[in-house]
Amino acid sequence: MSWPTRCRVQQMRDDAAVSDGANQWLQAKDKLLYDPDTGYANAQGRQAVDGYDAYAKSVEGLKRDIVAKMSPAQVAQFNSKIAAFETDALRSGMIKKADETKKWFVQEHASAAENYSRQAIQTPDDDNRWNGFVGRGLQELDARGAKEGWGEQRTQLERATYISNVRLQSALRIAENDPIKAAKYATDHVTDITPQDHMILLDRLKPDLKKAASADAAHFSASNPAPGQFAAPGLSHDQYALLSVISGTESPAYDMMNGGQRIRDYAAHPGFIGAGGTTTATGRYQFVKGTWDMAAKALGLTDFSPASQDRAAAWLAQADYRTRTGRDINQDIAAGNYAAVRAGLSKTWEGLAKLSDAEFAKRMGAARSAPLAVAAGAPSTTAGPGPAVPQTAGPQFSPVTESVLAGLPPAYADEIREGAADGARAAATQQAARDKAAQAAQADAYRLRIANGDTSLTVQDINADTVIDDGDKATLINAFNEKNKDALETRANVEAFHAGKLVIDPYSEADRKANDNVWRALAANAAPSQVQPLMFKLIEQTGTVPTRVSSVLRANLASREEGATIFALDVGKQISAINAGALGRMAGGTEFADAVALYSHYVDDVGLTPEIAAKRIIDSKDPDKVRQRSALMDTKQMKDAIDGLATEGKVKGLFDKGIFSFAPSLGSSAAQSAAIVSDYKDVLTESIFDAAGDVTAGTALANARIQRRYGTSEFAIEGTNAVTYLPAEKMYRADANGSHGYIREQLNAALTAEGIKHGDAFLVADKDTENDVAAGIPPRYQLFYKDENGVLQHYRKPFYATAPTAEEIADVKKAEADKKLAELEARRQEIQQNIEDGRDREKTMQAFLDGPPKIPWPKPAPAKPKPPLGSRARPSPNLKKKN
Repeated sequence: MSWPTRCRVQQMRDDAAVSDGANQWLQAKDKLLYDPDTGYANAQGRQAVDGYDAYAKSVEGLKRDIVAKMSPAQVAQFNSKIAAFETDALRSGMIKKADETKKWFVQEHASAAENYSRQAIQTPDDDNRWNGFVGRGLQELDARGAKEGWGEQRTQLERATYISNVRLQSALRIAENDPIKAAKYATDHVTDITPQDHMILLDRLKPDLKKAASADAAHFSASNPAPGQFAAPGLSHDQYALLSVISGTESPAYDMMNGGQRIRDYAAHPGFIGAGGTTTATGRYQFVKGTWDMAAKALGLTDFSPASQDRAAAWLAQADYRTRTGRDINQDIAAGNYAAVRAGLSKTWEGLAKLSDAEFAKRMGAARSAPLAVAAGAPSTTAGPGPAVPQTAGPQFSPVTESVLAGLPPAYADEIREGAADGARAAATQQAARDKAAQAAQADAYRLRIANGDTSLTVQDINADTVIDDGDKATLINAFNEKNKDALETRANVEAFHAGKLVIDPYSEADRKANDNVWRALAANAAPSQVQPLMFKLIEQTGTVPTRVSSVLRANLASREEGATIFALDVGKQISAINAGALGRMAGGTEFADAVALYSHYVDDVGLTPEIAAKRIIDSKDPDKVRQRSALMDTKQMKDAIDGLATEGKVKGLFDKGIFSFAPSLGSSAAQSAAIVSDYKDVLTESIFDAAGDVTAGTALANARIQRRYGTSEFAIEGTNAVTYLPAEKMYRADANGSHGYIREQLNAALTAEGIKHGDAFLVADKDTENDVAAGIPPRYQLFYKDENGVLQHYRKPFYATAPTAEEIADVKKAEADKKLAELEARRQEIQQNIEDGRDREKTMQAFLDGPPKIPWPKPAPAKPKPPLGSRARPSPNLKKKN
């Protein structure tokens, strides 16, 4: 090949290599710049600013691997070909960096301004702090504008928008607790809020402002009555006149506390001394807490509302006057005996003591001749001479609220006023309904006292009540007078009963009624623990079962419910033992007496438990079931089934703890094993009978019953893997850790207290253990131990353990949980402190704050767990030592 040809071939090879390298470089450059995940063109903010140097180095390094495989001539040609592209890639990166640098700084200023606005919103009531935060926010806003090239007009618009938004959000923050205060805030700073934001703010405030204004109007109108105006309906004109004079010397308002402070609601008497005051005196009649509680209890008042204050004051005037003078205050007022009235009440209201007799008489005369009225919304009352007290049109607001409404747009304020008027009417209606309910409840309370024969109640008490109306009083007094006839007789009979001289003819309807009245009086005034003994004593004296008692007993027996049936039959057994004929003399008593006789036979003679005996009596009402079960139990098939189930192996299986343990033995000898199997067979037979002949259900029932009576025990003398009767672990509850170790501690303590040195100790159940379990008390066990020589000895005193109470177990578990929570909280505090230490920007911002520095939240000391439940081992104090 000629030299020119070789040159052309080499040139073609060089061109191909350079073209291929340039394509590789362009692809790598595009990925470096435009890759969706890592491309520099997609970087934002600080990432783009900090990442430019790495990007530039990467661009410059793209050709390193490509030119490594080229000849010098190819490298020169390659560099020439990509130079323009390389310059463009670097220039694009620089432009990107410049743009993102500008955006980053702008965003930093915007974020700072936003942070300052949030700080200002948190302190709307502190003008200095609010202005400080907003001023710093505006500085950040100006810095942003300078970087973005805002003009003066744009800058002023942005500043106004920023201030307006912070004012709007501050007002909404205030409205969360006080919408009226928020509306005032919006009015006071209206020049800082743009018209558009002002419309938005008023619209958002409107629902809560309506509610708040309505509540304000209702409270203010109720709290500040016009002269001669009252809240409680139903009092007499003379009572209103007296209240008018009393309030004139005490307080003009229902919400006024001693010292001038106002209460915010009438849920209850405040019970504390207000600002500037010296006592707890509160309300229009200045009730101190103790006096109010007494009046409220007497009248059944559940709030401190104006109506309740009127009723309580009228009642207190009557009660104190009668106590001090023995006379009726209403009669003395009607007779014009004003000097006596003032003297009788001067110790109740100090303001009256400061008036002369002449001044008091003058005021009473004027009040009795003046028009008096009940507040708007309450039922009207006879006002006496003259026209009614004029009522102000529309709702009345407190001065603060009225001032706020005056500063709002007129149409908007009118809408709030209309909403408040609707709310005030609704509140008045609700208060009237509450008053009506209180009146009904008080009348019901009197009816109950009359029905129960309350001997402390008098006609005078009913007449003096200021809650119920005259119609209720008439009805109650009639009922009281009728009841009082029986009450006198019953009182005499109760005295005869306590003297052991009550005689009742059980066959006389009148005497049976008298006996019932005696029982009601005894039961109503006896302690719960004495009710049943008194009932048995009454039956012993009179030979008559009270009707209420017999009705309960027969109803429980007829309920076919096991617990109710047992209760009725147990009580019946005791009555039958006291007076054999008393049950038969009850209405429907023959059937009940027969059931008691049968129950006594099952329990006392056959030895059945009360539950089984009661169930048999319940089933005895179903003859078909009895015949069917009796026939079934006598069949060879059933007897074979029972024999097949009651085997040593199957009984052992009931106590097998699983494949990783040895099957337990039944006792420690063949005789004990046979006894346990025999016991199981009896239980199985009875259970299948109780299960209506269902072998599967009966077997399950028998298994549950036998497992409640038998089990393995660490205290068994036969060993821990032997089934024993009434093991202590089944009779006593476990402690907080699910253990019965406290029993071991207590029996060791009992032996040690006697000076006995011992090794292993064991508990053995006996007849006393059975009796205690049946009685539901901590069961006694016989205690055996091995002495120092390993010889088994009998501790002559019976032993019982004291199990931890449910409250003690709960306390231990709570202490453990509290300890874990304290550890977690300490760890959380540590992590939170680390996070706070790393917030450099927040530390920088904190330096600008005017207020005091934040004090770190101290780490709480871990809660100390409560000590474990102590041992309370001791032998039963009620048991004598056995010989």
